Amino acid sequence: MLFLNQIIKKIPSHWVALADQVLVSGVNFVIGVILARTFGVEVFGVYIIATTFLFYANTFQSSLVISPMMTAIPHETDETKRQELLSGFFGYALILIMLSVVGIAIVTYLLGVMVASLHLGANAGPLLLAIIGFQLQDWLRRALYALHQTGRVFLLDLLAYGGQLASLAILYYKNALTPSSALLSMAVVFFLSALLIITIQNIVPSFKQALLVIKTHWRGSRDFFVAWQLQWAGSQGLALFGGGVLGPQIVGALRASINLVAPVNVLFQWMENVIPVRAVTHLKKGGLPEMYHFLSRLAWIGGVLFGVVVVGLYFFAEPLLGLIYGDTYRPYALFVFLQAVYIWLSHFYRLEFFACRATHRTADIARASLIMALVAIGTGVLGVYLIGGSAVILALILGQSVSHLYLFYRRNIYKKTISL
Repeated sequence: MLFLNQIIKKIPSHWVALADQVLVSGVNFVIGVILARTFGVEVFGVYIIATTFLFYANTFQSSLVISPMMTAIPHETDETKRQELLSGFFGYALILIMLSVVGIAIVTYLLGVMVASLHLGANAGPLLLAIIGFQLQDWLRRALYALHQTGRVFLLDLLAYGGQLASLAILYYKNALTPSSALLSMAVVFFLSALLIITIQNIVPSFKQALLVIKTHWRGSRDFFVAWQLQWAGSQGLALFGGGVLGPQIVGALRASINLVAPVNVLFQWMENVIPVRAVTHLKKGGLPEMYHFLSRLAWIGGVLFGVVVVGLYFFAEPLLGLIYGDTYRPYALFVFLQAVYIWLSHFYRLEFFACRATHRTADIARASLIMALVAIGTGVLGVYLIGGSAVILALILGQSVSHLYLFYRRNIYKKTISL
């Protein structure tokens, strides 16, 4: 590991960050293929329903801890204060991890009783452990990005995602791969890899500093929290509703379609980890004009790249589904094309979000998320009964588009206010 760390230090940080996202997205893609082909569309849907609750639990940490941390730590130039901030955010993260585990335990129990088709009961224990491991690892990787420790991020993800892939391969060859065993392997590998890097990095949580962090960043965290909850309700929550109405196979097919375009998601994840910090840097250096010039360049480059993917998947979605997942997935080719369109539009939407985060316009983020959720849920719930699973993705596209128009409107108002 020390030898690998020395090699990584010699590589420019932006290339290491991109390599890390290739690693994470590539492994997730392979894992998705293994699980989808092994389980079949319906059991794969059961697994995805369980992980939906995992990602929901992570919305608490992502909004309340990670979002303010990704701007607060880069803004702080004093090393001692920066370490205090890091310890505070770590303590805050641990508190939320425990609270989210308790909350998800209650929710999964109630839904497992009320909606038996979701099959939550058998996977509840491994799911709760996976929530702990996943959130700990996710907080650590974002904290390391905020500290510009991209080499350590790569090592962390190599251990976590590489270990997860290896453990699933072992379970597969032992004919012991089930939704429960897959979740349990994630829990163990993610927790151990995070614990190792935390020890090496010597990061110690401080609950005293956590209280100060909460007090200082509560207002922005509150707006991020509302935004993340609304975004989840208008996306994952809507997919979960579709699964409850149409069956787990729809959730499995939706996830397979997302996984097929997941390699493109490498750029999204890289952007999420790097662009907010870079946007703040450009804002401090040259004000709003330089920051928006930087984001505009990214918009054009990404728009062309994602546009090529959309066109390609229009023609090749069905044969790719059959080749990668099997013939049972071929009827869901439309899902893949619609997911590609959604991702293309999401590229521009995320850049606008990063601008809001850099300028601390968290209230605009919350309102935009409310608009997206209301439009997506309102059209999606009705659409599921009328046209089936494709309504989920179409509702996401419509909700995001309307929300983006609102952010354009708010951006112009903000610029006029600053110029006065």
